[in-house]
Amino acid sequence: AYTVYLIVSGASFGDRYTPPAAASLFFSTGAVLYHYVKLRDQSAWCLAPPLWWLLVTVFCVFPLAIEATGQDPRMSGFYGAYALFIPLFVWTVRSEISGFVKDLDRYLGDLAYPLFLSHFAAAGLANLLSQNQLSQRSLMHFLLSLALSLMLSVAMSRYLDPAVNRLRHRIRPVHRTAIRSSPAAGLQQG
Repeated sequence: AYTVYLIVSGASFGDRYTPPAAASLFFSTGAVLYHYVKLRDQSAWCLAPPLWWLLVTVFCVFPLAIEATGQDPRMSGFYGAYALFIPLFVWTVRSEISGFVKDLDRYLGDLAYPLFLSHFAAAGLANLLSQNQLSQRSLMHFLLSLALSLMLSVAMSRYLDPAVNRLRHRIRPVHRTAIRSSPAAGLQQG
């Protein structure tokens, strides 16, 4: 609803992307879909693997294709990719992946939020390192920003997340068995 309001009110892309409430579009949608899909019949949500890979490919190139056709990549490209994200995410939640793919999925998931936090700073760092010699829309700027974002994300995931998780577990300890066994007890404790 907030995103629709921003679009209808003519908010700039910066206002639709940067503030935490606006930037949470993918994260909040993912959280809602994750819990909703877990409650539903699994077979109704599965995509054949070739269709899933086709959607992944379209998701990755969609903003570029939109821009190549002269449409606004910050409107049609961004929200079109968002619409493609929904079936991809639902299928991923419902699929039974294991082994290396599951480990890779978990690792990439662990990098998602650090990547979100670091990508803008990494683009600025790319400008600094290149002494503003690279066009911000060039492939070289993108590749340098991507490499810096990934390095920052891996460092945050490896060193910062464990410290934050230790602090979170001290503040909000894991629920005890007694709380889990009684909904009323959970409400009184929560």
